[in-house]
Amino acid sequence: MVPGTFTKQPMKGLYTLIFIADKLVRLPLLMILYIIPSFRQHSRYGYTKAIIVKAFNWYLHDAGVVEVKVHRTLAPGREGNRFVTIKPSSEYPGILSQDPAIVPTNIGAVWYPDVPSAADLQKLVVLHIHGGAFLLGSARIADAGTGCNRLSKNFGNAPVFALDYRLANEPGGKFPAALQDSVTAYRYLLEDLNVDPRRIMVSGDSAGGHLAITLLRYIVETPAANLPSPAAALLWSPWVDMVDTFERPNTDKDLIPDALIQWSLRELPTETFPPEHPYMSTIRHPFKTVTPMWMCAGATERHYFRQVRFASKMTRIAENDVGFYGIPDLPHGFFPAPTNDIDLAYVDAQKFVSEYVEF
Repeated sequence: MVPGTFTKQPMKGLYTLIFIADKLVRLPLLMILYIIPSFRQHSRYGYTKAIIVKAFNWYLHDAGVVEVKVHRTLAPGREGNRFVTIKPSSEYPGILSQDPAIVPTNIGAVWYPDVPSAADLQKLVVLHIHGGAFLLGSARIADAGTGCNRLSKNFGNAPVFALDYRLANEPGGKFPAALQDSVTAYRYLLEDLNVDPRRIMVSGDSAGGHLAITLLRYIVETPAANLPSPAAALLWSPWVDMVDTFERPNTDKDLIPDALIQWSLRELPTETFPPEHPYMSTIRHPFKTVTPMWMCAGATERHYFRQVRFASKMTRIAENDVGFYGIPDLPHGFFPAPTNDIDLAYVDAQKFVSEYVEF
């Protein structure tokens, strides 16, 4: 299939109709087939999990084929006064200014579980960056509410500041646009709200985990930015390799299809930032950081072994403190999902973070 064939009307509409008709036939058959555990993607998946994973795999495949557009807006909407519009700062030195076509702009963010008081900002504050292959998802309640509220609850009801960064298929959204936005949000906490960096924890899932890692890298590699390192980082299934990203282990058990990855790799990289660049494929370029990093990943994710390898490489650098927690029988995309499968992961994260910051 030639990329772009089904991204415009009328072909997009035709493909969508075929997709709906196909799934209306296949889903009931799948629900019968999956009654038998050995017929599921993974025999240890529960019945409901197996159905949900397959349904999301179908959706994400077809989203990649038709190239679904997420409509982002700076209007508060349902989030009301919890939604914040942030203006960019005057300078973005280093790699953030290498591509003149990618310039900082106003961005949005959402507070969870509510707008923090001045006293709340004296405690632990979390900057969270959502996932979605740099093309999907948002910081809004419908997408990020479950995950961000759970994150807050597990860290003493800490305020969570969820960034709504530019997506790669928006005008001016290719890399490093989302990293520019991450710097904008981090600087907002530091300079506009006067949050002590020793009280800030950066969190990111999937593509957001990639951005959390590159934010830490940018801070240590760009002294001209004059940004202090945060107290800790939580990395939930971070995307760490954009070169060997189609390796096959666990592909049949995971919900991430090739079509979604292919779409992301069409949209995100540029000539300045190809897939092998240190800020794109962090697994190939480990770095030193003073920020303790806790990672976790589901053991049935297609990129699980890459994530394990990245953690190992980072650990081998002197003075880096990296924790890793693997969750058995869990595919990608668990952070925003209403699942109890990550309860023990949160216990491990709490233990790790408590050595560096109170909550």
